[in-house]
Amino acid sequence: MLNATVLVFYANASNQVFLDQLANEGKEIQRILTSASGREYEVMLIPEANIENVLNELNVPNRKVEIIHFSGHADSQSLVFDDTVTQANVLE
Repeated sequence: MLNATVLVFYANASNQVFLDQLANEGKEIQRILTSASGREYEVMLIPEANIENVLNELNVPNRKVEIIHFSGHADSQSLVFDDTVTQANVLE
C-alpha cells in the first residue's frame, strides 16, 4: 500500500510570460518518481493548478502529503497560479 503522496503542481498564468516546458517538466517529474524501484508513495500531477486545486488535493481524506513541488512563476514570497497570485507564509 502506498502511504505517502507527492503532489506536483504547475501553472502558467495568462498574465505572465508563457512557460512552454511546464507540461513536459511535470510529466518528466512524474515519470521519474513513479519509475523508482521500491517506491512507497503515489505521485499526483496537477496541471494548470489554481488555488482550488491545491486546497482540494491537500484536503483529500487519509492522504499523507510528504512533498509538494510547484513549477511556474514565483518569487521569494509568492506563487503565481492560473487564477491568482498567492502570498507564501514561511513556517519555522
